Amino acid sequence: MITGRGYYYLNYYDSGRFSVSINDLDLVQRVAISSDYYPLNYWYHVVGVYRNNQTYIYVNGVQTSGASGNGIRSSGSSSCQIGNYSSGYPFNGFIDETRIYNSALSSSAVRKQYVAGLDKLLAKGKITEEEYQKNILRLSLTYATKE
Repeated sequence: MITGRGYYYLNYYDSGRFSVSINDLDLVQRVAISSDYYPLNYWYHVVGVYRNNQTYIYVNGVQTSGASGNGIRSSGSSSCQIGNYSSGYPFNGFIDETRIYNSALSSSAVRKQYVAGLDKLLAKGKITEEEYQKNILRLSLTYATKE
């Protein structure tokens, strides 16, 4: 559980990788960096989760990395910024349907959200049926090989 002040980042690097960073006020950092390369100009479903003293990052419904660390607890409050890093590094792209939960999502909940996002894209004509099926198949094959 994360409470109070600290720094929580979900980043996209020039190297084409996503990361989630969780830092407490003592500068103890837990970072999970995606293992694959994700090129610009595509839609991605990216989720950072802190669960059982582990930091995880999911891209398109698949867990790509994890990092361990102690629970973060501190007091106070700080502002939440979405699409900006330290008031000078704005995100250059689109951010859609941002959510912050008061509990950690399970892997299956992350997969369900990803599929729901694909459903919306298909319904709005943002992706083709072929692209939709390709993404669903990739997700199914990934989890079939992990189980």
